[in-house]
Amino acid sequence: MKATERTALAFQKSRIFLTACELGIFTAVNSAVKSSYEVAGELRTAERYTDRLMNALCGLGLLRKRGNRFRNTPLALKYLVGTSPYYMGSVMHYVNMWDTW
Repeated sequence: MKATERTALAFQKSRIFLTACELGIFTAVNSAVKSSYEVAGELRTAERYTDRLMNALCGLGLLRKRGNRFRNTPLALKYLVGTSPYYMGSVMHYVNMWDTW
C-alpha cells in the first residue's frame, strides 16, 4: 500500500480507537477476560457490532482474544481503563474534536 493510501485510510484506525474510548470498552473489560456478549450487556450496545469493534481492537493491538473472550493488553489496561491512575482521559477531547472536524 502506498503512503498516500495509508494516510487516506488512517481515519479508520482512529475511529475504531475513539469509538472504543467513547463507549468505554477498555473500562468494561478492565482486568477481566470477557466475551463481547458480556461487554455489550454492560454497555447496552448491540452484541454483533460490539464484537466487530472488539475484534478490530485486536487488530490494533489494544485487545487480545482467545476463543470468544477478550482481555486488555497491558498498554490498554494501564492507559485506557477509566479506573487506572494513568488513565488518559484526555482522549475524550479527540472524540469531541472528531465531530467538529
